Amino acid sequence: MSTEGYLDYVLPQVYWGFGYQLSGGSTRFAFENITAEWMAMPRREGVELMFGLGAYRIGDGDGGANADSVSQWNTGHNLADQADLVLEEGADGYSLYRYDSLARNGAWTQLAQQEVQALAQLAGKA
Repeated sequence: MSTEGYLDYVLPQVYWGFGYQLSGGSTRFAFENITAEWMAMPRREGVELMFGLGAYRIGDGDGGANADSVSQWNTGHNLADQADLVLEEGADGYSLYRYDSLARNGAWTQLAQQEVQALAQLAGKA
C-alpha cells in the first residue's frame, strides 16, 4: 500500500517567542531556532509547511526564562513579526491558535486590535 499523497501539509505548533529560553538556558525552542529547524527538514514535493502561532500568548507571555518572554507579547505586533519571519524563510503559511484569543469576551482589546492591524499590514505586503 502506497502512502504517497496522504499528507498535504505539516503544521508544527510553535507557540514560543523570539529568544525563548528554558530555565536551564537552552534556546532550542526559541521561535527563530525551532522554525529554522523545521524549514531545514526535507519534505516531499507538494507537502506544504505552515506554522501554528500562539495568539493565546498575547498579553500573557510564553513562560520562558528569557527577559522578554512577556514583554514581546505586549508589543501589538509579535504575531506579525513571527508570520513575517516564517514567510520570508519560505513557509507556505501560518495559522493562529486560538483566533478567539484576539477577541476576549467578544470585545476587541486594544492589544488584540494592534496585533490584527499588524497582521493585516503584513498581508498587504504580499
